Amino acid sequence: MSAPVGNNLAVLLTELTAGRNPGWYQYTAGTPAAWDPLNEPPKDINDGVSLLDGDMGTAIVTMVMVQPRENSAFRTARISFTVTNTSDYALQITGPNLNGSPVTVGYTSDGSATAPEIVAGLKAAVEANADLTAYISADADPEDGDVLLLAGKTGTVTSGSPSAANDDHWTITTLTSSAGDDPTAIADAHSADIVVKGYPGGHRFNTAAGIDPTTDQAASATQAARSNWAMVNLVSRPTTTVANPEGVYIDFRGYCDAFGTAGRARLHVQVKNLASISGENAVTGTPAAGEIGLRVPDVFIGPCRRESAVQGS
Repeated sequence: MSAPVGNNLAVLLTELTAGRNPGWYQYTAGTPAAWDPLNEPPKDINDGVSLLDGDMGTAIVTMVMVQPRENSAFRTARISFTVTNTSDYALQITGPNLNGSPVTVGYTSDGSATAPEIVAGLKAAVEANADLTAYISADADPEDGDVLLLAGKTGTVTSGSPSAANDDHWTITTLTSSAGDDPTAIADAHSADIVVKGYPGGHRFNTAAGIDPTTDQAASATQAARSNWAMVNLVSRPTTTVANPEGVYIDFRGYCDAFGTAGRARLHVQVKNLASISGENAVTGTPAAGEIGLRVPDVFIGPCRRESAVQGS
């Protein structure tokens, strides 16, 4: 004998309301050159991520996670070079556990320079400096040997003073070559603002009304195009900033929260105001010579599904 319909509905609502089974989507913007999809607010009904779950309606609870760092434990940067013979390449790092004093290392390319040679030369220069090796690691990027990969270290600094955990942050304060074709870098951001917006689901009940909030309306001779995205009222709201009073400020530690989304068909996360530590020549978008571009944070949207709908691995 099958369970009563009311019983099945109660189980369904309990599972969906608990929000223990998010189905994660990664909302990507690609490289910094393709920044607009995240930096801009949603405009059309197809923006963002769908919260629809087949015949079960929309997700009652949805999770949002934003990760400014590739690895939450430390900062990462990738440095690319314009290869020039007999050029002096300089890299300067500053961080709180270096007493705020910049540490500069360099390498001079030979008469038949290659990018892997420059990467190896700067890697050796970093490793020869005791203060830097206690703080960051340098190596050829496993995915591209022409790129120098810098990554912070966790634990406690053993050299310098004060002794402290070194997973907070560090900055690239100088990135130059004597030939003038300075290197560029892509590094994790230190902070950002986010705005979460939802698109209404359901159906229009008042058929006499001229506007359906669940559907975009095309422009007419008397009215511009209409789209009904609106900001989600987050249950928990960390500190906002003057530049972004309607959003949520997050720092390098990332952000993860769950909130109610019943009655919404789609969700969009806008990332704004990427920033680094003061003193780093950081920009959003593609960096020019000597600049540090800030990596677009990883954004995940997880509408919570029924627990029994997904088989365990």
